[in-house]
Amino acid sequence: MTPKKKRRSSIVEIGTGPARVKIYTINRKDGYSEFVLAWKEGGRRKVRSLACMEEARLIAQQTTVRLTNGYSGNEATKRDIDILRHCEDQAKQFGVTLAAAIDEWVSARKTAGDIALSDAVRFYQANRADIVQLKSLAQVAEEFVASRRASGVTDAYVTSSRDYLKRFTGQVSGNIADVTVRDINAFLQAQKTLGPVTRNGLRTCLVTMFGFAKRQGYLHPDRKTAAEQSETFKVPDSDIEIFTPEEIRKVLLACHARLIPLVAIGAFAGIRSAEIQRLDWEDIKWDRGHIEIAGRKAKTAARRLVPLSDTT
Repeated sequence: MTPKKKRRSSIVEIGTGPARVKIYTINRKDGYSEFVLAWKEGGRRKVRSLACMEEARLIAQQTTVRLTNGYSGNEATKRDIDILRHCEDQAKQFGVTLAAAIDEWVSARKTAGDIALSDAVRFYQANRADIVQLKSLAQVAEEFVASRRASGVTDAYVTSSRDYLKRFTGQVSGNIADVTVRDINAFLQAQKTLGPVTRNGLRTCLVTMFGFAKRQGYLHPDRKTAAEQSETFKVPDSDIEIFTPEEIRKVLLACHARLIPLVAIGAFAGIRSAEIQRLDWEDIKWDRGHIEIAGRKAKTAARRLVPLSDTT
């Protein structure tokens, strides 16, 4: 008795011409369907049987593309495709493509070196857990200058701070939390047109701003800032010249009458010239024997009293 052959119920064709792949659906005697792929490759007929139509179509499409491109290699399995789709879905959670996610991983892997990425992330979180919000240098500089102005310091102090920080943010960028000691030292060293005193003044401005950023929660609260750890500049020693009484007498005699009070206060009271220019006559307390420098007129914004000598 001749055995019954498997009955073909349908044929699906994928592709055209030499790259055409046929899918035969075979209804087996056990009630299950079998899907047979048939195509020609290298002058020979090839077949492959699969139990799932979806996988059969997938393999047929891959085979068609491979034949069209003249590529001879292994086809991806359904499991391979499922893994690929899973990875794509994982990347979509963060709004990036799978390719972008791989690029980011490779970059992080190169940066971390021998350190496991999970360890690097934990270290990052431990050291930045107290940072409320990341802020750029430009944003912090703007906030700092505004806070100085609101605190009532002199216009000269506000202006010098703004100019110093404009120079700094013009050459160093990024988030303030990412600025390193090396960045600040390199910036200060590059200010070749400034003398050591001015560079130290610039550094002091940065130290003050970074301290402000720490109080605002932009930097770790329990660590020294990068500005605090930066290097200072040695100021060459110079002899302090002291005028003799005769020299001061000659200076006063040569002064215009309107300048005599300014020169006398500077010579005998030791007050800064910028502060003298902000004084009014009512600040000189003749009856109390001192000159009162109000906080709004002092360089440090702190009120102080300067004794009046008999010479003054």
